[in-house]
Amino acid sequence: MHLYCDESGGTDGDLFCVSALRLDPRHAERALKSFRRSVGWEGEVKGHALDTNARQLLLDLTFKTPGAAAVVVCDSRTSLGGWAAGTIVPEPRLRRELLTEACVLAMADVPGTPCVGVTIDGGRYTKAVLSDERAHLEGVLRARGLLTAPPHPRLVAHLTSEQHPGLQLTDVLANTVHRLLRSSKPGQLPSLNGLPEALAERLQVRHVALALHRPDWAGEPPY
Repeated sequence: MHLYCDESGGTDGDLFCVSALRLDPRHAERALKSFRRSVGWEGEVKGHALDTNARQLLLDLTFKTPGAAAVVVCDSRTSLGGWAAGTIVPEPRLRRELLTEACVLAMADVPGTPCVGVTIDGGRYTKAVLSDERAHLEGVLRARGLLTAPPHPRLVAHLTSEQHPGLQLTDVLANTVHRLLRSSKPGQLPSLNGLPEALAERLQVRHVALALHRPDWAGEPPY
């Protein structure tokens, strides 16, 4: 299994979400091809451009085979989220925290089984920031036994979403959770009842735990 990661929102708003999707790369390609045929979609698939029916179809196709997903959110309307957004700066430092936690959670239901690689949407960040992010994430995943393959340049890599089907799928996932959070009460995690059943059963949505930078007043991290 491979991990695909993307984000939605940012510290310029109330919500910053980072998703990690654990999926076989071959299935990611098949799911996207099937979606394109079904709705006549051309070009890159972006979550913000999908209507409700298209979104539901793509999410359903994504989870037709084994896989799992996690979305970690920094909600600045909560005490810890507000502290994180204002203290763990600049934004790439906070994204690194969210990314690491999302990847660990997405692998939580297969203990002892490492992923074969991680592909992350590089987005709007500089090469230096992305290099630091890759090194940090690889170090954490190796320390937890979640990444065991010998080091190579593509083991943990940044690409643009149009370059890989898996990144387009996780973009839709991050955008979907961001929308659900927007329609939920401030500070509360969303209900997953409206999502395809297979996704709802295998998706974890969590507030950021900040295991590396958690302030003493916040107590022990929940995961």
